[in-house]
Amino acid sequence: MAVVNKYVSPNYAVQKIDAAGTFGIGVPVYTSIAQFVMTGDTVASIYRIFKGIPSDAIITKLEIINDAWTNCTSINIGLYQVLDFDGVGAVISGQAAALVSAYDPHSATTDWTNMPLAMGVANHGVNLWTLAAQAEYPPKFAAFDIGLATVTNTGTATPNICIKMSYIRNA
Repeated sequence: MAVVNKYVSPNYAVQKIDAAGTFGIGVPVYTSIAQFVMTGDTVASIYRIFKGIPSDAIITKLEIINDAWTNCTSINIGLYQVLDFDGVGAVISGQAAALVSAYDPHSATTDWTNMPLAMGVANHGVNLWTLAAQAEYPPKFAAFDIGLATVTNTGTATPNICIKMSYIRNA
């Protein structure tokens, strides 16, 4: 095999924005932090932790700090339609665990803990409207709520939860 010395994208050499919204000099990183207390609700409860995240956002990291969340061994984080004035805002079909799948929060953490992103390597760097299978442009939804759904029993514990999300925009 030959020795290779080249940019991974031909767009980098001419300083054009690549499909992932990044190039050699970088782009701004947006960070949102949400702190809340779980109230011991039932399985399938949805906590909307970030409202109206632009559909061109590319999630780069999700982290959590939490008290022990007794009896809850699985949460998902996914994409939801933004709640309207009637309180309607369903999960985007098939996207309840688009960002994080089956994360176990039952043990307390004392520092930011990385929550592994559910999308495979091929989908890292993909914006939210593409993850949500919105093939048309402009996408059907201009923004999404990022929601945490309980998958297993939340028990009677009322832990403090803090989630930090970082993303870039595919401008």
